[in-house]
Amino acid sequence: MNKLVQTISEHFPNLIYCGIVDKRDTKTYDLIQQSFNSTIKVDNWLNWIKSSKKSISYSRIHVGNNIQLFVRKIDENRHLFIINEEENTTQLISFLMELKIDSSDVVISSAPNISKKSEDPKLLEAVRIQNMIIPKEEDIKQHFKNFFVVHQQQDVVGGDFYWYYRKDDRIYLALVDCTGHSLEGAMTSMIANTILNQMKDQMGQLSPKELLIKFYEQINDYNEKSVDESGNYGVGAEVGLFEFDYDKQLISFSSTGIPAFIKYNDRIELLKSKKIIEFDNLDELLINETIEMKDVLGIYSFTDGVTDQFDSEDRKKLGRRGIQRIIEEEGTFDSSYYLDKFNTWRGDNMQYDDMTFMALAI
Repeated sequence: MNKLVQTISEHFPNLIYCGIVDKRDTKTYDLIQQSFNSTIKVDNWLNWIKSSKKSISYSRIHVGNNIQLFVRKIDENRHLFIINEEENTTQLISFLMELKIDSSDVVISSAPNISKKSEDPKLLEAVRIQNMIIPKEEDIKQHFKNFFVVHQQQDVVGGDFYWYYRKDDRIYLALVDCTGHSLEGAMTSMIANTILNQMKDQMGQLSPKELLIKFYEQINDYNEKSVDESGNYGVGAEVGLFEFDYDKQLISFSSTGIPAFIKYNDRIELLKSKKIIEFDNLDELLINETIEMKDVLGIYSFTDGVTDQFDSEDRKKLGRRGIQRIIEEEGTFDSSYYLDKFNTWRGDNMQYDDMTFMALAI
């Protein structure tokens, strides 16, 4: 093991893979692929890097579940490959970006110091800025019998957030799950929040479904400017948008990948939604549900970080059925009950994604 790989492995001991890959050596690519189980496929990404005519200076790629592939250039033929699942992403990115490498013998000429994320002033400032876009629960609660949010980012900042706006007799609530985690997700959340704010004038004139079509048109505009052949990819977000019309006593809901349970006196119903991959035919893909407010006791909406969280033995995801059981067993309508249930389910297992669970009583 050379000094470069040894130093990185000492700082980040839980990496799936850390090594130097020569584009001319196909055996190394085979070994990397073999380090994954059959459900995770990185061969497409490996082939893309291997066949690329340009030397990739730095790239970060989501290859499945919570697994990421980092590539850092050493010279025209060699790259540092890191495959990560458990290590702190923010610290790893910072380390790789600041790393100075002498390509002649592949040793570290200067390795950055890693400080605890809670002591990093840049991260603390990022937390402060992202918190500015999160509405106060008290402001939302005044429009309902009760309201709470369980909001747990995987890192100090992340891609989940919720959004609120009042216009005349209408209340708008959105739950948003942006692409990526940590700083990447947080940056995307600022874009999504900006787009929602820019649409305020159209609220009351357009339905939630029509508003989401406008939202994704804006996202698509961002992506067309940013995606290129060097491996950069665009931003994305899953959005669940509620409109509460107190004049007509109606609740309208449209969504792309954010589900919601509706609680009635005698039953609980799930409002499903499809994840949007392509931006064509949005009118056909987006759901648009309208229900009478008087029939509803409560609404529960959540990001996939909640449903995809594995249990304490890392064997089973909570899933929508698990969430429904928790709702059915609900004794008191408060965040502490749900936080306790989610933490008990996870146990000592790692948190795989940003998690947001939003609930309101009518």
